[in-house]
Amino acid sequence: MAVPELMGPGDRLTAFGAYAADKLIGRLVRSGRFGRVLERGRLHDILVRQQIELSGHFDPKTVAPLGRKLGLDALLLGRVTRLAGGLVEISLTLVKVESGEVVAAAEERIAAGETVAGMLSRRLASSLTVVVHPPAASGMISLAGERKPIRGGGVVFRGVDHGSRVVMVSAFGYLPASKAIYLNRDATIRLDLKRDKSQPAPVRPRASPPARGFTKYRLVVRFSPAHARVYLDGAPMPLTGRGQAEMMADQGRHSLRLAAPSLGEKERSFLLDSPTKVRITLGGPDAPADQGGLLTPSAPPGLSIQVATSQRVYRVGDHLRVFFRVNRDCYLYLFHVDAHGRTQMIFPNHAHANNLVRSGVRHVLPGPGMGFSFPVTPPTGLERIKALATTDPGQAALWRALGAGELSAQARRTADHAVFRVIY
Repeated sequence: MAVPELMGPGDRLTAFGAYAADKLIGRLVRSGRFGRVLERGRLHDILVRQQIELSGHFDPKTVAPLGRKLGLDALLLGRVTRLAGGLVEISLTLVKVESGEVVAAAEERIAAGETVAGMLSRRLASSLTVVVHPPAASGMISLAGERKPIRGGGVVFRGVDHGSRVVMVSAFGYLPASKAIYLNRDATIRLDLKRDKSQPAPVRPRASPPARGFTKYRLVVRFSPAHARVYLDGAPMPLTGRGQAEMMADQGRHSLRLAAPSLGEKERSFLLDSPTKVRITLGGPDAPADQGGLLTPSAPPGLSIQVATSQRVYRVGDHLRVFFRVNRDCYLYLFHVDAHGRTQMIFPNHAHANNLVRSGVRHVLPGPGMGFSFPVTPPTGLERIKALATTDPGQAALWRALGAGELSAQARRTADHAVFRVIY
């Protein structure tokens, strides 16, 4: 038997659906009435590995062929529906795989308290990178109702709901191509295009550096001396202030050069794969770099950030609390990174938009009167709290302009400030 995530509300998978499925699996195993219950993560791995095609999500009408492919006797399917009066209805259906017959059904209504409401609002979504080969001169890639032009041989779709998805490619000079996948984490797929012999030969795109990606990131370069000139890939960068240049640049490897009369010049290469700040100095050391790109310091020198969680180990359903303290007044951002690497900014938030933090004070998140909590939800494994901080109001303004998405990508490149484990 297997128990996939409960669907809903609507046609989306949520953290509550995953939590409810895990609870049901635990109950079935402890009952001792079933010889084998497939763990939910194992079910996902089989779906991904076999690339099983599903029309939408699990459906009692189409469950028989799917169950036979997975070697199952039965599937327990569920749906979650919001009702008036703050209630949530959970409907369960036990389907016999061999015949598709519904052998049992049950319904239960519960109150949608703060924890349940939070889990229902947290949809399960990931990023999907689609690469085509050979690179098409022009065309479109479609996924879940979204169409994007092919650039550099591929497209990145972000925030794609988990579940069965069909990717379709339409490119000039090639036959239409499609691929069905089951998405449950960030993934990359490749589609090989076949020539359409009835059409003219496709025009090959002009050669470009192979390391370039499909995304642009904000690059800020702070340099010294301030009268120097800074060049990115041989072209002057636009200046945004004294000793500072800034622009949006393609994802990939770049060359940065700083030159000043009588002082000579300095050149370095780096990989741009997130919003990045670079410091480069003639006659002095630069910020360190590693093979993955530039290291983003979480705080300027002299600023100390202490972060801790209320527990070292949490069970799914517990509530996370984060404590933090700084030794200087600063502008602070805190991020939660789950076991799959998904990153979410948790401070500032809708209840506390001002992120100017005073020194010498022990802060707690969620704090009194914030009106929300952090319920611990799947996946299980090691999770992290990361921080970015600055004492410079100008830098804080720049970070606000970047937005939560780009800041989260930058935070992933910083050291961990707190680590805890999630278990069932």
